Amino acid sequence: QEPETGYLVLNAGDTHYVGLPIAVQQVLTRQADRQIPLGLTVDAEGTITFITHTGRQITVIPVVQNVTALQNVLNLMGLPEIVMQTNGHLLVPITGQAGVYYSVYPNLFSTLVSPAIDALDGVYQMPSNWLPTVMVAVLRFSDTSDEKVQREQLLYPAAADPAALVALVTGNQEAILESDGRVLLQLNKRTIYGLLDYTVTPSAYRGPAKIDDGEDVNGDGLADYRIVYPNGDSQVLFRLPQ
Repeated sequence: QEPETGYLVLNAGDTHYVGLPIAVQQVLTRQADRQIPLGLTVDAEGTITFITHTGRQITVIPVVQNVTALQNVLNLMGLPEIVMQTNGHLLVPITGQAGVYYSVYPNLFSTLVSPAIDALDGVYQMPSNWLPTVMVAVLRFSDTSDEKVQREQLLYPAAADPAALVALVTGNQEAILESDGRVLLQLNKRTIYGLLDYTVTPSAYRGPAKIDDGEDVNGDGLADYRIVYPNGDSQVLFRLPQ
């Protein structure tokens, strides 16, 4: 654990994991250590929980591993504000557009950039592994231990209100919100599967969360969805093939 930030840090080869602990609980005792399995889980809002060999259950949220590099890029884009929410999501208000913002979730780890890649620190885009017509943001930054070494951390789109999405599902139906921005919801006899957009826009709607059928936003021939949250915020969900 880093004493200055309180972050939990783990290096596994070229992969650098960083998380901010938000809850610590002693769950294993001599009497219970065979009843509670060790392991790692990720909940619908993206918080990560694991149990250590000493019996501590620790819940963490991923963090941007180089905030300065990200802030410098956003300043150049005229986006001076970043709001970190309690679930680790980042809210980036878009200057000059009232109520419009980007909803972002940093990956838990960063990886080394190939030496063959010669690029400045900053935010870049790459096609999504799930939907090539949609771009995913990548933060590239100098490693703190060696400025000649660069790392990359993916910045995924995040649900504006994860709890409202999960609440749409009832009974034994399934709600899966992946940390990479994918959403799978089983609503009655309908299965909705898609990849979130970063941009969240306001509307006058007030009421239960809903998912509307929309137009083909990304031009891949599939009609996409629009999620409307209880407070009126709305977000495109790009349809993924099932």
